[in-house]
Amino acid sequence: MTAASPTLGTILVDSQGRTLYMLNSETGGKLTCTVASRCTTYWSEVDLPHGVTAAGVAGSAKSTLLGTETGASGTVVTYGGWPLYTFSGDSGTGPENGEGVSSFGGTWYVLSAAGNPVTSMASPSSGGGY
Repeated sequence: MTAASPTLGTILVDSQGRTLYMLNSETGGKLTCTVASRCTTYWSEVDLPHGVTAAGVAGSAKSTLLGTETGASGTVVTYGGWPLYTFSGDSGTGPENGEGVSSFGGTWYVLSAAGNPVTSMASPSSGGGY
């Protein structure tokens, strides 16, 4: 679904209101956020619950941009071809603390309802050891 961010505009969030992120190095079906790299310790895949075969949308999110691919811990939900993640550094709904973080071979961004990375932050933060 979508939510309004005071700093980033309309962004994707999960059903609990947690900000969803993509990693810009994950193109063409290549997953670089893996269990082996310890990436999923900080960035949790958004997986379909067991027995569910498709994700749904709400707000201005577009069902035509939804998809899935096989991830580290299950069937990962994708949007606009990007695998979706939540960030351990976000506490509850609203924060976008992962926006612009460089780690695990790329940079993390929230997604717009159009499926585009939102890269409007003035200065991205570093990975801080992630």
